[in-house]
Amino acid sequence: MTPKRLVLTIDTVTPSLNEHLHWAAYGRVKAALQTKITEALYAASAASQTPLSSLIMRGQCKAELEVTSYRHAILDHDNLVGGAKPLIDALRDLKLIVDDKPEWLVATYDCRVDRKNKRTSIVLEWDEDEAA
Repeated sequence: MTPKRLVLTIDTVTPSLNEHLHWAAYGRVKAALQTKITEALYAASAASQTPLSSLIMRGQCKAELEVTSYRHAILDHDNLVGGAKPLIDALRDLKLIVDDKPEWLVATYDCRVDRKNKRTSIVLEWDEDEAA
């Protein structure tokens, strides 16, 4: 079996770590991200005419994640990674990744400027043949 690849784009950006979210605000951000990711999953399923179940991970597999944030200004790497935590937690809660521990997830982050079309690109790859 070949590795699987899921590409999603959501029309929002993750907060900067400098925003110091209160735990309740963090919960609202994570819930909003879960909603956006779910909508993107259904759109990807409809666009490719692929059942939703075949787009998501089956079993417990180590995943590679690439997050690219397109925003009005470049964030320094620490603020980008720390601010992406609600996104990572949303992916975990939706069972798109097993966990964010290093044995389950290798994540890379990039930030680019696009003042007119702020968004977040999520690329997730995994190989079900390597399931635990």
